[in-house]
Amino acid sequence: MYENERRESEAIIRNGWALIVVPLVLGVGGGCVLCPVLGLLV
Repeated sequence: MYENERRESEAIIRNGWALIVVPLVLGVGGGCVLCPVLGLLV
């Protein structure tokens, strides 16, 4: 693997965390708010 290819893949991985964490947090937070509102909790 060439050095510049390695740097590009590391940058994609490093920058990709926001694409995973932000929707996950919004989804879990939204679920915590909407489930009691809609009466989905037992």
